[in-house]
Amino acid sequence: MPRSYVLDDMDTQVSIAFERALSLLAPSGACVQEIALSELLELSQLNNKGGLAPPEAYALLREWITQHAHAYDPRVRSSHSSRPRSKTPRATLNCNERAWASSRVSAAVAQFDALLMPTTPSVALRLAKLVDDAAYSRMNLLALRNPSISNSSTAARSHLPCHDLGRLPVGLTIAGLHGADRQRLSIAAAIEKILPVSPRTC
Repeated sequence: MPRSYVLDDMDTQVSIAFERALSLLAPSGACVQEIALSELLELSQLNNKGGLAPPEAYALLREWITQHAHAYDPRVRSSHSSRPRSKTPRATLNCNERAWASSRVSAAVAQFDALLMPTTPSVALRLAKLVDDAAYSRMNLLALRNPSISNSSTAARSHLPCHDLGRLPVGLTIAGLHGADRQRLSIAAAIEKILPVSPRTC
């Protein structure tokens, strides 16, 4: 389990549910170890450059945005319209940098069976708290932060609910190395049995 970055800015509900989920693993025979995993910061820095999704989305949607701008969510439209028009060399460099950073993360966690983290560091907010564009942007980036780790690398992941029944959903992410899907799914299935909430009861 990374001890930083993925745990930054956790709200109280996520922190309580996540810590409780971890506490249930050891009695069931799992060994949970905290690691620094500073390599995650390298992936986050790549995302700060814009990543691959924005230029790809703009390339696909620019004609629609031009012709049907009024039909788009203003925040989505603004996001795509304000993106720099990345050229192929920059996109190619981003791919190369991503592959290098991803290989470093994979090497750092190769000795472990899985990587555990909260799916998002915050529970869902009421829409009234997202009316302000600045607040929306901050929470949107926060919600995307942990999932983007797998999106930015070759890791695959499973997500399980780990909150109390009747409470706002909190997710536990089980990430595994590329090509190790059977092992990751087997671990996720075992963890599912000991969590207080089953996906079938949500």
